[in-house]
Amino acid sequence: MRNLLGVVAICGAATIAFAQSAVPKDIGVCDLFRDPSRYNGKRIAVRGVYHPGGHGLYLDGGDCGEVLTTRGYRWPSRIWVPLARDEYLSRGLSIQGEVDAEIEIATARSREGQRRGGAGVIERVTVTYVGLFETHNDLGAAVVQGPIPRGVGFGQGLTAPGQLFVTAVRDILVEFVEEPARR
Repeated sequence: MRNLLGVVAICGAATIAFAQSAVPKDIGVCDLFRDPSRYNGKRIAVRGVYHPGGHGLYLDGGDCGEVLTTRGYRWPSRIWVPLARDEYLSRGLSIQGEVDAEIEIATARSREGQRRGGAGVIERVTVTYVGLFETHNDLGAAVVQGPIPRGVGFGQGLTAPGQLFVTAVRDILVEFVEEPARR
């Protein structure tokens, strides 16, 4: 019995150590797009501005300049976050991590609003998402040539050069702009 408990303790410690070592180092959206194929199919932690839209969710890097231009097309500095359960399942993932992340973000937004006494308007929410990153192996091949080159990527309008299947969120920062005084 004592040997069995020792084996269980060693296995448990090894599992905890693996889980901690498996947490990737944070990378910014702009840094990710300097070499997106390097991260394709890998678990990453990427930091950017949370940008929910009418038809989906993006993680935005702001203006990364000419960081990612292929065949004359300048890709936007954003990552699509799929919200379809089937897409997660087809990759052996659970969408529950993404659902939990959205709840954590909403809670942080609400908590910060209450802390400020309802004053101010949310300007932006910056988060670090952890998840599986995917992009095209060759983004140049994903550009349709014509009078105006057009990228065929991911998300609404197929404009994002990559997508992230979220499994967790951390380091949520909610920033507010003060409302002007009323006269």
